[in-house]
Amino acid sequence: MANKTEEHTSVLNKLTEAQTKLTGCLSPNFDIDEILNALTVTEKISLLAGGNFWSTNRIDRLNIPAIRFSDGPNGVRGTKFFNSQPSNCFPCGTALAATFNKASLVRAGKMIGAEAKLKSVHAVLGPMCAIIRSPLAGRAFEGFSEDPTLCGFAAAAVVSGIQSTGVTATLKHFVCNDQEYDKRIVNCLVSDRALREIYLLPFQIGIRDSNPALILTAYQKVNGEYCSDSYSLLNKILREEWGWKGTVALDWFSSYSVAKSVVAGMDLEMPGPPRWRTLKRVANEASKGNLKVQDIHEAARNVLKLIKRGIQSGIPLNGGPQTSIVNDETKATLRDLCLESIVLMKNEDGILPLKTSDSICVIGPLGKVSSHAGGGTTVLKQPYYTNIYDSVNEKVRLSGNSHSTWSGSTSDPPTLENAHEIPYAIGATIHKEIPGLGQRLINNKGQRGYMATFYLEPPTAPDRTIIDQFYNDESYFQLIDYSNYHLPAESFLFYVTVFGWYIPDESGLYEFGVSVLGTAQLFVDDHLVVDNLTKQTAGNSFFSCGTIEEKGYMEMEKGRKYKVRMEFGSAPTYTLGKKDPNKIVPGCGGFAFGCCKVIDPVAEIQRAVEIASKADKVIMCIGLSHEWEAEGFDRKDLSLPGYTNQLVAEVAKVNSNIVVVNQSGTPIDMPWLDGVKGLLQAWYGGNELGNSVADVLYGDVCPLGKLPMTWPKRIEDNPTYLTFDSNNSYQVVYGEDVFVGYRYYEKMKVPVLFPFGFGLSYTKFDLSEFNIKMTRPGTVSCSVKVKNIGDVSGAECVQFYVQQENTTVVRPVKELKDYLKTRVLKPMECEVVSVDIPVRYATSYWDSIHSFWCSEKGYYKVLACTSSELVSIEKWFNVKKTDNWLGI
Repeated sequence: MANKTEEHTSVLNKLTEAQTKLTGCLSPNFDIDEILNALTVTEKISLLAGGNFWSTNRIDRLNIPAIRFSDGPNGVRGTKFFNSQPSNCFPCGTALAATFNKASLVRAGKMIGAEAKLKSVHAVLGPMCAIIRSPLAGRAFEGFSEDPTLCGFAAAAVVSGIQSTGVTATLKHFVCNDQEYDKRIVNCLVSDRALREIYLLPFQIGIRDSNPALILTAYQKVNGEYCSDSYSLLNKILREEWGWKGTVALDWFSSYSVAKSVVAGMDLEMPGPPRWRTLKRVANEASKGNLKVQDIHEAARNVLKLIKRGIQSGIPLNGGPQTSIVNDETKATLRDLCLESIVLMKNEDGILPLKTSDSICVIGPLGKVSSHAGGGTTVLKQPYYTNIYDSVNEKVRLSGNSHSTWSGSTSDPPTLENAHEIPYAIGATIHKEIPGLGQRLINNKGQRGYMATFYLEPPTAPDRTIIDQFYNDESYFQLIDYSNYHLPAESFLFYVTVFGWYIPDESGLYEFGVSVLGTAQLFVDDHLVVDNLTKQTAGNSFFSCGTIEEKGYMEMEKGRKYKVRMEFGSAPTYTLGKKDPNKIVPGCGGFAFGCCKVIDPVAEIQRAVEIASKADKVIMCIGLSHEWEAEGFDRKDLSLPGYTNQLVAEVAKVNSNIVVVNQSGTPIDMPWLDGVKGLLQAWYGGNELGNSVADVLYGDVCPLGKLPMTWPKRIEDNPTYLTFDSNNSYQVVYGEDVFVGYRYYEKMKVPVLFPFGFGLSYTKFDLSEFNIKMTRPGTVSCSVKVKNIGDVSGAECVQFYVQQENTTVVRPVKELKDYLKTRVLKPMECEVVSVDIPVRYATSYWDSIHSFWCSEKGYYKVLACTSSELVSIEKWFNVKKTDNWLGI
């Protein structure tokens, strides 16, 4: 038997060797130590930085391949910003957390992994498990929660799903990457206790439960030291205390040193080619004694671990077409995720669910144009999308209750073709920058979009050399990763002429806008309308590296064909980059251009009021968008844009039967709340947002979501109100300490609009037979019986909080320690939900004097709740001996 086993192993080894020779790639089971010993020091140094924007470096001499990364918080874009292929858009991070369902997030992760494989991506740069310290944080929608336990469990579930497919998942950003303003230079001053109990805990749980293979460092400093340079964070805590064995990379363009980062344990600089870890710089640091060969050796070892995972995944190393999955199964997954995230926040007089026989109208800026995702690196090209108006309209049509509330003055009369169409008014606009023009142009083939022609010379040159030409319809055109063999080595200088035709559907004054990372001028019928060449002002576009939107105006006639031409110069022409040597100008730059008819806001609100007055019920679609919540900047307040609040208030005066559907990643102000009867929080729901909202509105699915963050009555009530930004001091004091989110509101007895964990249903549930016991050493097992005592099927999430009876330190009133959602229960059906909570995680606080976790002896209460404010039943358990501990 032994001989046969040896023979079989020998055959497999020979096949692997043959495959290696054929593909020019290392065996999936290569020995890392052998490769390390075979590498020269120069080759090891080359592994410590990327080879290009999206890949590690390859070493041909030893057949070490490059592996690919891709942004992945809410979809896998692939390796292209420029001219990218379509990618499915998932609900945002806060939406996923609102499901309060670990199994659903594992399912999401598996689909993300499958998408990554189709795009030949070995490592997805997500999920993000930063704490939502303030609802104003620009990237808060990418994270999960204000609560570290919910954040950690959600991250672990997504990571587990992704890595079950063989794709590497990434936890980011390690740690305290909680704001966008000054994020590259700000110093976050946070106590050891808050750092441990709030900001590091999600990573600790994520590593404990899912063992992510890759961690991305944060941009900023923590207590005086950049995260990517912190030996304490990356070595003492992450590797030594937690025993984690993976690879640490920095987030793109966030390196600040050579030797210090390598010694600290930051293995991989991205993107490549390196800005810091060049051979010359690393050799110089080594010659000065700041860097030892062993430091380089260990970092290279960790990068090889990541490469080995990439090879073992079986994902092609040189990737073919970067496609996306669009079929019934993927649509169902995206729809289920979005459905489960939607939170019913108000349902006065049982206005919901609607009936298809109801006479309704749809009003609001997000009725026909849904907010599918926030802004920044989450932006991707979707293969399809749904909006609320179309989905509601289709549901009513299919029900056989086609109707219209038209009465003669506010819209076109019904015909056989539009008899089922629901009246609609935009009511108000929310765009910060003018809506994109690309998809509303017509190219010279008569198709949607425009022709883009790339030249080596500027428009003023007599004989221009064409180096590229293609059709496109994108209005936000990123050229960060554009390359062309006609360009001289290390040159990013070229020019682009964009050309298409525009036919207005209404006569009137039109507004055009252009923002750039580069320079541009926009012409209509050869008349200069927008000048972003001779006049440039710094703004928030292109990750706060580009300009503001320069605008111009032109009277236009309905149905007339206008020639639109834009002349763009790439990043080297950018005048502001030359003025500010510290400004990072990534790659070749980019441009965004838009156009819309100028509307009278007062007249548009009046039009919406007139339509609403003739309907029985109003679906009001409002919220934010990628322009208001995005990487690169933070919100200034919780206000809705433009005239949105006035729109809701005016419509409520003539029709109180309003159901507001809000789309945002984080809380907003709701001054009109008392005047509306229904409220749904729909987040940024991805491809299936429209269909999912329609399903909930009409009761096809019972609302299932819970709020992963507290909804304050006003931003002044938030614990970070006075200390959120740096106030031009380049430092932020985390003055609220461990009292983040509901921990603060409960401790200070501050009333809130909606509490953490809150979410209504179309049915009712009863919790009973709550039991807790020590099933094994160090574990508290909790079980509770959940019964659907209402009239419709639905699911409930039981949240388990722990409260210490007598404390020696100031602690929150209670803290979430676990949660579990039932399956969908029919009326009068029951289910017993059970969780096992480690005693150490249930009871401990961080002892800053002795630098360890302390689980104090004494009595602790477990509260089984359906939100942080609705305590249903409670039980006590006793910790008989104080336990001081470190580790995971």
